[in-house]
Amino acid sequence: MPRSPTRPPRRRTRCAVLAVAISLGAPAVSGYQLVRGPEFVWAPELRPVGYWVANAGNHWLTADQVVTETRAAFDTWQESDAMGLSLTYRGKTNQRPFDFFDATNTVGFSTRERMSQLGLSEVTLAVTSWLSVIGRGVIAEADILVNPAYNWTDVVDSGFWDLRATLVHEAGHFLGLGHSGVGRVGDTGLVAGSSIMWPYTFGRGSSRGRMLTADDVTGAAVLYPGPGAHTGRIGGVVHRASGALVRYAHVVAYEPLRDLTVGAWADGEGNYEIAGLPDGQYLLRVNPIPAHHSDGAYFFPYGRVDRNFSVTVVAQLVLVSNGQATEVNIEVLP
Repeated sequence: MPRSPTRPPRRRTRCAVLAVAISLGAPAVSGYQLVRGPEFVWAPELRPVGYWVANAGNHWLTADQVVTETRAAFDTWQESDAMGLSLTYRGKTNQRPFDFFDATNTVGFSTRERMSQLGLSEVTLAVTSWLSVIGRGVIAEADILVNPAYNWTDVVDSGFWDLRATLVHEAGHFLGLGHSGVGRVGDTGLVAGSSIMWPYTFGRGSSRGRMLTADDVTGAAVLYPGPGAHTGRIGGVVHRASGALVRYAHVVAYEPLRDLTVGAWADGEGNYEIAGLPDGQYLLRVNPIPAHHSDGAYFFPYGRVDRNFSVTVVAQLVLVSNGQATEVNIEVLP
């Protein structure tokens, strides 16, 4: 296919390939995640960032329906003025997702054979890949591949798999976000108010993932601050009574007057930072990754995640004022 004049030119740039998927599974509780830190963003010279939709449907949706749902999913991330990156639909393409180094950010269906070649699980709903510029650590290209084996729909709460909800999640990865799970967990699983960036689907027939939460918007705003972004921060170290650091803990901040929940992850040395917060008084909670979740679901190195501590709530409310940073070191319960 001849190259579109609006397509970015090919670059002789050394790039590395990364990928992340959304699968079936059970809920977790965590906070927004920056896959490789706040520097892992789209290269400034490629903004506004264009994307194309593969000129192919599946047995359930036409190519034009896929275009409509893809555009709606990407537009969802641009509804808040807190996120300052512009995402632009460039048209259909005969390229396919995961045709690497084609200078085309392609969204759409591939084939089961191609998924098998890529080593993707049959239960994977969709997967996003990035090309990262070696030495700069910025995003140069990204694709979103959707598993054609599922019965996809563009109809809300139809009982089939909601394509738009899945693509909203994958568009978050496209921006550079990892996995989250901020929300409320009940006896029967995840309930309303949960981040769409958690690593597992809300389930067949659910369109809940079409709606961004404060956690999702905050994560995108930290990467790409817009005019409505907030600058308050809570950070510190998660540790035990012995002084030993707690690696990869979930730290969640809740502002009761706003009913706002935003979280983040501690790193491998126990340091955490929840950025992008509006002024307010926050309740802080720390919890481990659930025992039945793998370290890899959150991009953490296997065997290094600390899990053997109890959910801990900081006794006093934490004040964020005038968009400044507040330091709070947290001692977890055994």
